[in-house]
Amino acid sequence: MANITIAGNSYVIASDISMADLETVKKYRPSALALTDEETKETLFKVGIGSSSVSDYGISFGGISNDEDKAATATLSKTELLKQIKLISSEMRRIPCTSKTDKVIKYIRYADDFIIGIKGIKLNVNKLNNGFRNLLALP
Repeated sequence: MANITIAGNSYVIASDISMADLETVKKYRPSALALTDEETKETLFKVGIGSSSVSDYGISFGGISNDEDKAATATLSKTELLKQIKLISSEMRRIPCTSKTDKVIKYIRYADDFIIGIKGIKLNVNKLNNGFRNLLALP
């Protein structure tokens, strides 16, 4: 988690983790600082150390708080953040709003009857079918 403080025309983002702990994780287990999609191996979010910045993939902490926690901080200007938000928003508008998989589940209900239509790999369909059977078999 992080705390965000507005100070004039700047935003100060302070992590709950100290800069020393972030540096230790970066040294011994750098993969723990990134969230990746398991299927595509694409980086979804990343925490970095260096100059304070926000990018498409995450945040980089470049300062240390003055309290005893010595938390990792990033100080960013309002104009820099607004520019980044505008850039990300325009990128999001270009990406079509579609599923990354060809799996589809449809549910149709009429009175006390229902139909569940599933389009996908037969193995996954059989797992779902068995799950539904077990659920409906409960007393």
